[in-house]
Amino acid sequence: MRLSRAGPSARGRRVTPLSASGPEPGGAAWSVRSGQKSRPHATTSCSPAPGPAGAPESAGRGARGTIRGTPRCPAARPGPNPRRRAPYLQAVPDPGRRTMRKLVSTLAAACALAAGPALAQLRDAPPSGDNQQSTVVQRIGPVEVSVRYSSPDVHAPDGTDRRGRIWGDLVPWGFADLGFGTCGANCPWRAGANENTVLSVSEAVTVEGQPLPAGSYGLFMAPGEDGWTIIISKNSTSWGSFFYDPAEDALRVRVQARENPFTEWLTYEFTDRAPDHATLELQWENLAVPIRIAVPDADELWYRSFARELRDSPGFSWRTWVQASQYLAQKKIHLAEAETWARAAVSAPFVGQANYQTLANLADVLAAAGKADEALAARRQAWEHPSSSVFELHAEGRKLIAQGEKDLALEVFQLNAQRHPDAWPVHVGLARGWAAKGDAQRALEHARKALAQAPDDVNRRSLTEMVGKLEKGDTAVN
Repeated sequence: MRLSRAGPSARGRRVTPLSASGPEPGGAAWSVRSGQKSRPHATTSCSPAPGPAGAPESAGRGARGTIRGTPRCPAARPGPNPRRRAPYLQAVPDPGRRTMRKLVSTLAAACALAAGPALAQLRDAPPSGDNQQSTVVQRIGPVEVSVRYSSPDVHAPDGTDRRGRIWGDLVPWGFADLGFGTCGANCPWRAGANENTVLSVSEAVTVEGQPLPAGSYGLFMAPGEDGWTIIISKNSTSWGSFFYDPAEDALRVRVQARENPFTEWLTYEFTDRAPDHATLELQWENLAVPIRIAVPDADELWYRSFARELRDSPGFSWRTWVQASQYLAQKKIHLAEAETWARAAVSAPFVGQANYQTLANLADVLAAAGKADEALAARRQAWEHPSSSVFELHAEGRKLIAQGEKDLALEVFQLNAQRHPDAWPVHVGLARGWAAKGDAQRALEHARKALAQAPDDVNRRSLTEMVGKLEKGDTAVN
């Protein structure tokens, strides 16, 4: 828009635009052809045409600021203080600017339409070269380990059989020059196809004995007839191995490949699985490449996991406190914390509940901590608690026999008989209890009663064998 200064027309003379007269250093404008200065004051830029009498402003509103399509004149605006002689600036519409805006908008839209087809790409499309995308996930203790990879096959997309030409040909031995990228003649194999093969671990692990922090890594390999170099790179986002940089290595290890039954599709699989380790194995054509991954402090990680969970919704059940404290007692770690958790299961506000399970668990935790007297007191509370079932007491007696506590075991079996007379498997327990004490005659008496109550063929066969041994005086029946 162009800005002009305007003032009243003195004595009916015509007002001249500012561009024709120019400002005066004093701030007023030469606005009258006679050359006299005029003092600026309030001006208006329209003359209102009144609408129908009494018509509300909202009635029949058309364009903004109109009533029934009639232009609305704004209220007169007072001019500045005449003594300051500051010019009054009035905005004058500039038709050329509006035209330019339309032109720019039109050009932008045309450019967007022209560029659209070139930039647009499908987010999900068939894999390049029919190399199927795959992911394998394995939990090693509390740690999640995954491999995301593209899986080529021995037979090429056109059906060509490439058996015997995978290793050393399609996949070169050692490091190679791929003819593209930045790694020159030192490019490893991407250990798959297309994008990087990505190894992710949720917690710190060891790879062939070397430590690897939690994170996602690019997995590369340099195959060799006398051994393979496994490279785990901090760069997991580049395409393939064209831009491999040894400075980004997290670790390198050497492994030996082995012969393997024919595998058409390149596959990663976890073998030799245990609570604290597993073997990640690449299998393709007639070779397998094993990589051992271990969790050196699995028990400690479980402890931290339990501690976190017990502060969340799982902590609102006594069963989770039992489960967590039981694990610590079995592993004999953090026993003070285990006792705190076990007592919480018994008596924590809103959560704890004194029952056979919580009291028996507290006894186990106290025993693991070497507090024998307290453990026995808690154990007796559990046995005598009304919630104890015939099967729970029977299992407790058998556990005590396994621990060498023969007297306590017999005590539990006898208590079970008092609480649940002639119920299955009370007589089985008494037979085992007396046999553990070396009393074959009493054991035989209860074994025969138990045989008569046996609910199924499995128990009948077991008790028949027990009776046969006891009849010969053999008490080794537990």
